[in-house]
Amino acid sequence: MKTQNKTKRTGMTLVELMIAQVIFLLGVTGAISAFMYANRTYHYAQADLQATRQAGNALGSMVYGSDSGVGLREASAAGTQVWDSDGWWVVTFNSNHWFYYTEETRQIRDNNWTLICDNVVTSFVSQQAGKGINIDISVLETAGGMDFVKRMETFVQYRNQ
Repeated sequence: MKTQNKTKRTGMTLVELMIAQVIFLLGVTGAISAFMYANRTYHYAQADLQATRQAGNALGSMVYGSDSGVGLREASAAGTQVWDSDGWWVVTFNSNHWFYYTEETRQIRDNNWTLICDNVVTSFVSQQAGKGINIDISVLETAGGMDFVKRMETFVQYRNQ
């Protein structure tokens, strides 16, 4: 009578271990790449959002008022003057209020020298006689070596006399 050797084989072969290790490393590499992409995208979105916020807040402060509480919305046609030159502008209104921009500092400030907006790439103002003021502002934010510029503009109608 023949006896069969019934030894059970347990464990894995070297080839099976190497294949499992390669599959695991591909999964880890993919997860790291996805994380790095998501992180970069998050920082880009944050910079883009920050530029949008800064431009919007600057226009809001100029139209509705900053710390002084007086904005261009309260300006009258008779009491408003705009000086615009290459690289700077000044808007004066209601005899003792103003906003000032210069390319040199890349800032917009009010009559109390309160900083309204920083990182202003370009800004233009123009006056429509008897109607109101056009304001155009572009703000820069940088993230990961990329520049994000947001441009916003608005028209502020003079108050009725």
